[in-house]
Amino acid sequence: MKRKGLNTVKRILCVILSLAIAVNVCSYNDVYTVNAAEKTFPLAMAKNLAMTNSKSCRKLRVQISMKKAKYAESVKKLTLKRKNQSTFRWSPLLSFKFPETPDLVDEFEYAYKPLSIQSEIDKLKHELSDAKYAVYEEVTNLYVNIYTLQEKIAFDEKRLETINDEISSNEAKVVLGLASQSDVDSMKKSQKKLNDKLASEKRDFENKKKDMKTLTKLDVTTGYKFENPYIDISISRAN
Repeated sequence: MKRKGLNTVKRILCVILSLAIAVNVCSYNDVYTVNAAEKTFPLAMAKNLAMTNSKSCRKLRVQISMKKAKYAESVKKLTLKRKNQSTFRWSPLLSFKFPETPDLVDEFEYAYKPLSIQSEIDKLKHELSDAKYAVYEEVTNLYVNIYTLQEKIAFDEKRLETINDEISSNEAKVVLGLASQSDVDSMKKSQKKLNDKLASEKRDFENKKKDMKTLTKLDVTTGYKFENPYIDISISRAN
């Protein structure tokens, strides 16, 4: 009987030990997963990715490259034409051509054509600058909205935890006659209002992150946190 009882105790101890090990392993895996998924998505990266993936900026850069190539080709042709006009030329068929003085049409072409193409390049560069500012403004405003929502959600979740604790505490006090049911009902109204506010913020937060994904082509909807984009500068009293 004693031996049988000992075996039973051993089996119980083995089961308890196995459960303890399983709980520890699960807890370790949970903590590891959360820490591994934690990544910061900085504003500078958002700007760079948005700029790289901007269709309008890409189109303007291609146009500028094409215009620069056209400018180089045009200058080369005009330089050769001017050189031919100003030198004595002949061919094996005894066709002689003496130096020529450029007429008004030639002079206009030499002076105006490169300037015209350069003017088009300068115009495209200004358009590219405007497009860059537009992209920076759009992605910065979106980033600020996302960060603000992130912080609001964190703050409201803490408030909700506090309200939930207060409700539990006051419900216990009602049973003991130390608090009134009306106080608990009032707290539950605040709880519902805060829950609704949180749900709205979370929906907006997810939608804004999808917009960021569209701009940057990086999936930031899960596994990313956003850093504070607001400028924080300490100025000395003397300055």
